[in-house]
Amino acid sequence: MRRPALAIVVLLAGACGSRLATPEPRTTVAAAPATDAPTGSVIVERPPPVAPPSVAAVDPCAVAQRRTAEEVARAHAAPGGTAPALAPFFESLDALERALDSSCTPTMGGAWALVLTGTTLPPAEAETTCTVHVAFVDAAGVVHLGNDELGWTESAEMEGHGSVRFDRLFDFDADGTTEAVVQLDTHYYEDASRRTFLVAYHDGTVGPYPPAAEIDVHEVVDADADGRPDLVSIRRYWSGSDCGEDPPLEGTPAVLFHALSNGQFSATDEVAKTYLRTACPAAPARLLGRDWPCGEQDARQAIACARIWGASADAVRARLHAERARLSATARALGEWDALDAYAAIDPPAVLP
Repeated sequence: MRRPALAIVVLLAGACGSRLATPEPRTTVAAAPATDAPTGSVIVERPPPVAPPSVAAVDPCAVAQRRTAEEVARAHAAPGGTAPALAPFFESLDALERALDSSCTPTMGGAWALVLTGTTLPPAEAETTCTVHVAFVDAAGVVHLGNDELGWTESAEMEGHGSVRFDRLFDFDADGTTEAVVQLDTHYYEDASRRTFLVAYHDGTVGPYPPAAEIDVHEVVDADADGRPDLVSIRRYWSGSDCGEDPPLEGTPAVLFHALSNGQFSATDEVAKTYLRTACPAAPARLLGRDWPCGEQDARQAIACARIWGASADAVRARLHAERARLSATARALGEWDALDAYAAIDPPAVLP
């Protein structure tokens, strides 16, 4: 019998906040009020006030791990939890618990963690699901859950696996609390996808880091070696194709969003333009590749680079139509010309030189 496999999919859901640990209240001992001593009397020095007992420091990662362990224990204790048919699920659940425990990363003011918040045990041989949240555990041990639910699915019909991790932590806006770069990888059969995004903790809320919320991140680099992570996106120019990967990993201009000291990102400063030149070193002499129509990704690269090097959308479309006219009738029939015209209308992030 084939063992079920692990997969991760991303869903959007409402915020689920939870307070798990309430630190012991601080105990204070008030000093007795001072009194005036009579003239000429002996003044007896009072002993100093007794210091309040110290409050034990909270370990944020231990709090996150306890939250996950409680959910795992609840799943094991659920009706039918001892059924042999669910044994593979519980093996995977225990492995997930260990993975989430190791994902906790202490940082300024607390820790970033991945927390298991729910499990669903169906009848035998049916699908089982778990819900994982990105969370910030503050110094007081309070768990703040993000809005994103990372749904973990176990099914005999699905082949694949997935992983989620903190790629890196960095305080982009210098407010004293680090932001987290989260990376999700999923693999189903021969298909693979990755989602990378930035989350921030502010005023008790975990959510997308606002300056990067509209950036579809492909990878994180340090383009100018200044120690600040920069964001690379290929999705600005992404479009599906029947002749390549979806989304394409190559053949699409990579746009750099340079991290600035004020917490913002720029796609138009000199660092970003220098990076853009690696994808588009010069204006293309030809838009349509010779391997048509499976050269469509190369055509999209050329169209984008033409716009990046200053050509207008109308000028690019005119070149497309002129090159199309020189193709064979069979090649002309296979081209997605309306899509290429629309692609030419995408404004570039910056214009070179």
